[in-house]
Amino acid sequence: MGILDRLLGRVTPERFAQMMADALRAAGVDGPIEYDAEEFLLRFGESHQVFLGNVWDEFQAAPKSMRQQIIEHFAWGMVSEAEMPESFEAARDQLMPVVKNRFYREGMVLRMQIEGEASVESIFPGRVLAEHFIVTPAIDLPNRVLYLSEQQLSEWGVSLDEVLEVAHTNLAAPGLTVAGAEGHAYMAATEDVYNGSRVLLTDKIRKLTVQGRHVAGIPNRNTLVIAGSEDDEALGMLVGVIDEASQQPRFESGVALVLGDEGWEPFMPPEDSAHYGAFRRQRLWSFGRDYAEQQELLNKLHEQRETDIHAATFMVQEERGTGALWSFGIWSEDVDTLLPRTESVVFARGHERNPEVLGVAQWERVAEIAGDLMEPTDYYPERWRVRQFPTQEQLDALALEMGPFA
Repeated sequence: MGILDRLLGRVTPERFAQMMADALRAAGVDGPIEYDAEEFLLRFGESHQVFLGNVWDEFQAAPKSMRQQIIEHFAWGMVSEAEMPESFEAARDQLMPVVKNRFYREGMVLRMQIEGEASVESIFPGRVLAEHFIVTPAIDLPNRVLYLSEQQLSEWGVSLDEVLEVAHTNLAAPGLTVAGAEGHAYMAATEDVYNGSRVLLTDKIRKLTVQGRHVAGIPNRNTLVIAGSEDDEALGMLVGVIDEASQQPRFESGVALVLGDEGWEPFMPPEDSAHYGAFRRQRLWSFGRDYAEQQELLNKLHEQRETDIHAATFMVQEERGTGALWSFGIWSEDVDTLLPRTESVVFARGHERNPEVLGVAQWERVAEIAGDLMEPTDYYPERWRVRQFPTQEQLDALALEMGPFA
């Protein structure tokens, strides 16, 4: 910490990490605590890792009078004497489902690979919800939520489906308490930290009176907002809640969902909707955030493994004149690339930081003409590996346009 920081009472990330380490020791951690500045985490014991990003965001957003309490609460939760129940039966009454942004888990897998961990059994399992979220079981403790790992389910001898079924029953027991005007936007108002999870209570949500189909926003674990797909006023309230939550710690996702006959699926209002732009901004911002973190981790993993593969950037451009947003990735000649799933593909020669642009084509057209060069991967957010550049014949068939690059 510099002299000016000390005089002004500023807390740097390094100082915050030290404060967290001190709180962990006060809570009962013995032995050395190592700070990894690059990953912004603390390591202690044989295998404990504490990622500091979320609690750092919460610390910065809180009034100064509350900051020490946040640190102590987090540290106590990490080393709580409460132990994992010995059996599935013993845990049954404490099980709850948690809905999280899907990349939260995918990012953990990449970090473990970078750390050299061969097994992902210590990571929590989950079921994909509406493409962009994941549902995972957890133990509800008085002062924290304890996620279950793949290894824990194996030790209990139960499947993920069995655990989630019990967790869903526990979630449904109190019912769905909402606040809001009938026919407009509703907010889940149960006094716990599982309001976001109540998006799973579709039978109860269908009973809410809305105009059109039920649309949901789950910007964080404490928030569920429901509106009608044909109600502009309600949709404005819903996206406003997402906008506000996106500025706060522990934001999960700006992707909205719509309830169909088969369950939840991603939602966007029609382009002539008054709120189309706001929904689109939140959707692209959420994808951009996840893609940026994924790109950083993938490129670090490839560098570590000395593999010459480039994870391309998910880019968003504002169109001149209209202000409309569109997403694109760059397919560069002679570069083995993991291409993000975008609306458009820019074809270029040279590195994406200083490319010679040949033109732009819509993703669907690219998949139709050059799909034989695009290899699907298991990554989320979605990426396609392109090892070769399209032939001149394929480029001609794409009828590339310069668009905003003209």
